[in-house]
Amino acid sequence: MRALVTASLIAVFGLVSPLGAQTPVIKPAPNLPGAFPDTVFILSLSLGGGALYATAPLTLDHRLAGQLRPTQFRASKFADFHDVQWIAYPIATPSFQGGSSGVCTGNNIILIVAHLQVRAPKPNVPRAFVHSNIARDTTCMFIGG
Repeated sequence: MRALVTASLIAVFGLVSPLGAQTPVIKPAPNLPGAFPDTVFILSLSLGGGALYATAPLTLDHRLAGQLRPTQFRASKFADFHDVQWIAYPIATPSFQGGSSGVCTGNNIILIVAHLQVRAPKPNVPRAFVHSNIARDTTCMFIGG
């Protein structure tokens, strides 16, 4: 059990990259009884199901862990989320309509960068939230031409 908890903490806090192509599912990782009380973590994020070249709108395929269940999410090309509001969660498949930065390879192909964060109500504290870590992923998108 200790190895499982340690592996999860390493992935969550970035000691090992958790952002590679993952199975495009949206379901919580199994919780250990009593593990991570009053927390919510994003274990992985994969834009567009991990496709090298994606199409819009991009799905934000992710896996969660922790005892709390999120009620809101936000996604932005900026890590500080200054350009977006919190949106009700869960929805069937959260999507990202944000902008791009940089270039991939080839003409009319752009690099899409997305950051994702979820939050859950803090138990027994009205109007207070527990925020997850911020997950980041990138993909290339053909923009026509």
